[in-house]
Amino acid sequence: MKTVVFLKSRLAHPGGLEKYTRKLAEAFAKKGCCVKILTTGECTSWDEIEVVSLAPTSKLSLYHLRHFDTLCQTWLAQNPKEIIFGMERNTFQTHYRAGSGVHAAYLKQRMLTDSWLKRLTFKINPLHRYLLANEKKAFENPELKSLFTNSHMVEQEILQTYSTPIEKIHVVHNGVEWIEKEKPFQESFSQPRSEPFHFLFVGSGFKRKGLTFLIKGLADLKHPYQLTVVGKDKNLPFYQKLAKGLPIQFVGEQKDVTPFYQAADALVIPSVYDPFSNVTLEALAMGLFVVSSKYNGGSEVLNGDTGVIIKDLLHPQKALEHALNFPKTLERATLIRQSIKELDFSNQLDKIVSLSLC
Repeated sequence: MKTVVFLKSRLAHPGGLEKYTRKLAEAFAKKGCCVKILTTGECTSWDEIEVVSLAPTSKLSLYHLRHFDTLCQTWLAQNPKEIIFGMERNTFQTHYRAGSGVHAAYLKQRMLTDSWLKRLTFKINPLHRYLLANEKKAFENPELKSLFTNSHMVEQEILQTYSTPIEKIHVVHNGVEWIEKEKPFQESFSQPRSEPFHFLFVGSGFKRKGLTFLIKGLADLKHPYQLTVVGKDKNLPFYQKLAKGLPIQFVGEQKDVTPFYQAADALVIPSVYDPFSNVTLEALAMGLFVVSSKYNGGSEVLNGDTGVIIKDLLHPQKALEHALNFPKTLERATLIRQSIKELDFSNQLDKIVSLSLC
């Protein structure tokens, strides 16, 4: 029986990466592996998986990252295992899923949103310096056996930035609970569709998610539309002011986004940088047409019938106007949903497990 140790701090945090870690750990356990997770903060174990909390969770990002990494290396030195599976930026692991992408590439993309003066501080910012150093150690470590990316975009960023052998890299797109979304998908057609065309934006941290570009692009549309913004941001008043006079509704962060997918015609993902935005697949599984920036790795699963790519974030109008030709109908939505059937979570998790155990 092989032992797999996952490295993931803040496991109790209700986020996408935490959810993915749990699902992947369960997938290894189902294959007969002994699975442990090293984490921080209070977190209980669950069936067949032991959770080991090494330290309290710290709100200081730099200290938290350094402390967790040091504790992981100490624990692993005392408890050597066959497969050490990193889920975030630790310096050492035998297997690593780079779900957060490449920090060096992210900083480069911030030229789209940050002033030149702000960008100058990146070189001296201790957190950025630490992340870049850790990233280099992780990607170039000779003991790294497999590096999983969730998009070809991230794969290319790694190859262009670091000396990582291409044969170590495996691209496995994110998965979605495709089967579970069948019922809410059908329910979205239980009542007549409303007018006008309904755009949807889902994501917190509006700056990185590109909401400014979307609002400015919609301001120039001549066709009737409405936009619902789901998510939170500390600078919400700025975006509300930018959207003043436009048919845009801010509804805040939501525990369940399903009703908003059901009501919308198209999802817009104008990301400045997203290794693979999970909402891409969630929207497609709910039959929505997707408008995505080329800086979202999730755009790789789109085709001409299921979405359109914004090639220039400063001028998204053309892509938005194109989306207006794809209002949600049962026939069109069914085709969109079927296009990602093979990306069901179970299929994608099995790919990673199989590649890791071979």
